[in-house]
Amino acid sequence: MDELRQRYNPEGSLLRRHQLRMLEILKEIDRICQKHRIDYWLSSGTLLGAVRHGGFIPWDDDLDIEMERKDYLRLLQLLPEELNDAYLLQTHGTDPGFISTYAKIRDKYSAITEHEEDINYRYKGIFIDIFQMEVTSYPLVRFAAALHRRLVYKYNRVPYAGNGFRKFQMQINYPLLTQLLYPCLRTAARIGRNKEVMHHTYGTCFLTPRYKSDIYPLSKLQFEDQQFPVPGNTHAYLTKMFGDYMRLPDSIQPHTTSVKIDDQN
Repeated sequence: MDELRQRYNPEGSLLRRHQLRMLEILKEIDRICQKHRIDYWLSSGTLLGAVRHGGFIPWDDDLDIEMERKDYLRLLQLLPEELNDAYLLQTHGTDPGFISTYAKIRDKYSAITEHEEDINYRYKGIFIDIFQMEVTSYPLVRFAAALHRRLVYKYNRVPYAGNGFRKFQMQINYPLLTQLLYPCLRTAARIGRNKEVMHHTYGTCFLTPRYKSDIYPLSKLQFEDQQFPVPGNTHAYLTKMFGDYMRLPDSIQPHTTSVKIDDQN
């Protein structure tokens, strides 16, 4: 593993500085969640990194955590007062150009380009993702994901400046989905749902289910220089997501295209 780190993210490299900045954001969220007894867990590639590498996957350039929707909504209420001044909360409410249905915590003293959908974002610093999970059904979240791609993401790939029609479409489509349709889907999902299975909330494009029996009770695992909450059965969780998760991938695809970091802050 030391060989992989030396190859991809040696100390002082831009990627390693990027990772350490994300780690500081995670520590801040962990502080707030512990203070207010909010459950969350490392997820996806971040959890895989903790299990397989004891920290970041050497070439990884993002960080993900998950929590149940009720805890997510509570955290969003607390963050404006609790969050360190070096960071900011990004949702559609704080940044109208942000069109996802989950949240990001952004660092104020960096800039990052992730993909074409972020072209209209007001905030573009290094971030971690906070995903809200809820009990629903796969057909409903798949339907919502397809609609969000067609009615929201599709229209956010060109600058709003000089394209008032696109901006108008976004101002109509996003609230139409998130304030009208998705609450209706949430109500419909109460009929015949499996309360042990969770999915990412409506409007996200991540469709792999999460099983409460794999997650609870939560445990802790070393990630870099600190222990953080993880699913109680990490093996079952990761196997469902990745299959043979201890096997290194044949190819590596970064999430970001450019990063700038102010090391004075």
